[in-house]
Amino acid sequence: MRPFEIHGHRGVPSLMPENTLEGFDLAIALGATALELDVALSADGVVIVSHEPIADPAMYRHRETDKPSGYGALPSGRGARGVLGRPWSQLSVERIGLLDAGSPGWLGAGRDPFADTRRRVEGARVPTLGAVFRLARRLDAHGLRFEIEAKSDPTARAPAPDPVLLARTIGAVVRRHGLASRSRLRSFDWRVLVASRRLFPELPTVALVRVDTATSGSSWMRFVPFRHGRWAAAVTSAASYIGAVAVAPADALVDREFMTASANAGLAVLPWTVNSAARVRDLIDLGASGLTTDHPGMVRALVAAAAAPQRSPGSSR
Repeated sequence: MRPFEIHGHRGVPSLMPENTLEGFDLAIALGATALELDVALSADGVVIVSHEPIADPAMYRHRETDKPSGYGALPSGRGARGVLGRPWSQLSVERIGLLDAGSPGWLGAGRDPFADTRRRVEGARVPTLGAVFRLARRLDAHGLRFEIEAKSDPTARAPAPDPVLLARTIGAVVRRHGLASRSRLRSFDWRVLVASRRLFPELPTVALVRVDTATSGSSWMRFVPFRHGRWAAAVTSAASYIGAVAVAPADALVDREFMTASANAGLAVLPWTVNSAARVRDLIDLGASGLTTDHPGMVRALVAAAAAPQRSPGSSR
C-alpha cells in the first residue's frame, strides 16, 4: 500500500508566499510528500510558476517602483510600466524576474485568509519550473513528487495558451530533468492532458474536477464522451477514457459514491484543498490516496496518528 500523499498547495501559503522557492522549501521541511504548483508560459516560452494568469498587482510588486528597502536599479530601459497587470504570455522571463513575489496580498489583504500568519519574504522571485526541480535536487529530496497544474482556461476572455504547446513545453522540462516518474501533470482543461499523453506517455496525468468544468458539453472537456446517469460515474469514466491515473476533485465532491465510482474506473482520488483536521480524517477513512492542503505539517501529524497502532483500553504501556 502506497503512503498517503500530502501535497503542499502552492508550497505552504499559510506560512510563506505561495508558489515561491522559499515556500516550497518549507513545505518539504514540514513533511509534504509532493509539491503542488501552478505553471504558465512566458512570452519567450519558459515555464514559470504562478497560479494567476497575469502579473497580478495583488500578488506581486515591481522591484523598481515599489521597493520597501534597498533594491538596486534595474537593467537600463526595463522600467515597471507595462509589467504589472499584463498576462505572463506577454512578458519575457527576464521581465518576470523583476517582480517580487514575497509580499502577496499587499493590495488585497481583505481577501487574504493568511494575512496574519504568512511571512513576508522580501526579494522572493517568480520561479521557473526548472528552478523548482533544482531546489529539490539541492535539498536532496529524493522521494519528493511534483503535482504540476497547467493553467489553461478555455472560457477566459484572453486567449488561452494552445493546449498542445503548453503540454509540449511543460513535458520537455520534466523530461530534461529526468523527473517523469516523480511528476504528474494535472489540469482542469483536459485538452492539455490528452496532448500530454500523446507527446509524453511516460508522464502520468491527473484530471482536475469541479462541478462547473466536468459536465457534458463543457468547454473544458467537450471532446470527451460523457455518460448519462450518475455524475460521479460519468466523470470518473471520462477521466479514465483520457488515460488519467487519478482524479483531483474539489473536496466537497468527495463522498462514498465518488470513491466507489473512482475505484470502479481504476483511479486514485486526490481531493483539494483540505484544511480541516476532521475532514482529513474523513478522507483517510474513505480511502483517498492523498490530498492537497495549505497545512502540510498538520496533515503529516494526522496521517502519522492514523497509521499508529491503536492500543486497547486494557493494554499495558
